[in-house]
Amino acid sequence: MKKLFLTTLIFTLPFLASAQGPSLVSNYSKMMQERLAFGLNRNAKLYNGLVEKSVQLAEKGKDLSVINPKLAETKIIIDRGQKHLAELPERAKSLTASSTPKESYAIVRGLIREIVQDLRLSYAKIREIKLLIKRLK
Repeated sequence: MKKLFLTTLIFTLPFLASAQGPSLVSNYSKMMQERLAFGLNRNAKLYNGLVEKSVQLAEKGKDLSVINPKLAETKIIIDRGQKHLAELPERAKSLTASSTPKESYAIVRGLIREIVQDLRLSYAKIREIKLLIKRLK
């Protein structure tokens, strides 16, 4: 049933009337915004936990010269993803007002791809930092 719905949506998307296009773009952006916000918030919580662990290790006298640059890099990636996420509703609103919903959908989808890349990269960095902290213990 789910697969049938998706294939029906894929084949009917190019033939939708121009009046339906903006609502599809706004619904898609809202749905993805919620999902991506959840992932970025989860990564931010994991990052904060790693910062607390690194502070505890520093108090014990461990050498954190390898971990600190990776923590800073991860924070930059998470902040960039959150900045892109904050831009998403504004861009989706301005693009839904355009006369070409197909192009606006592609632009919104490109922004979402950037956020997903930041999400994946930040999680990979978090895993790498966790391994480094395990080795220090």
